[in-house]
Amino acid sequence: MSRFSVPLMLALAFVAAPASAKSVLFNGSFEDGVPGNVSGMYFGSTYANMPVSGSSWDIWRSLSGWTTVSGTGVEVQTKRTLGLTPHSGNYYIELDSAGNSAIRQMVDLTRGRYKFSFAYSPRSTNPGTNNIHFALTDLVSGTAHGPNPGQGTRTGQWTLFSYDLKVENAGSYALTLGGSGRSDGVGGLIDSVALTPVPVPAAGAVLLAGLGALAAVRRRRKA
Repeated sequence: MSRFSVPLMLALAFVAAPASAKSVLFNGSFEDGVPGNVSGMYFGSTYANMPVSGSSWDIWRSLSGWTTVSGTGVEVQTKRTLGLTPHSGNYYIELDSAGNSAIRQMVDLTRGRYKFSFAYSPRSTNPGTNNIHFALTDLVSGTAHGPNPGQGTRTGQWTLFSYDLKVENAGSYALTLGGSGRSDGVGGLIDSVALTPVPVPAAGAVLLAGLGALAAVRRRRKA
């Protein structure tokens, strides 16, 4: 093999390997607090204190990146609230505080494929009160139910929901999450909301083409 082949092969492999995609949503795990660090509506809580002192939960009209579009607001909880460890970080949300609420985030998407995912846990064993509805404009919509053995959802544990999406037209899209069970102050719990670009699979083809070119060069040099 030529002394130039190995470095070139390594360079091709480096270029072809896709970088880890990051979610295009902001504050999908609800760790970034509230605009202006305002106090909670119910207990007057400070967002950063809830995991360790004072009230373990409170309600806000908006969180960083998210705006309430119906209902009272977003109920933010910590592990101290129900003994449930958040799926990620220190916080998760419930969208049935004093009643069902919905929140929304606008996100700019380019043409391509995406993966939409979130972690869900039913708070109550009553199946009629835990539903949450989700929608990303006209690309995907549905309901997470619980407890529901068919979906694997059980109280006290997180179930990951995941959907593959295809965006045909670049533009601004609305992601909405809302409580849709009985409006009674007890609802489904949500964490780790993500919308992640799916890498284009052509990178592998580029690597194979490069390896083929190297083989051709080697054959010519041996001829």
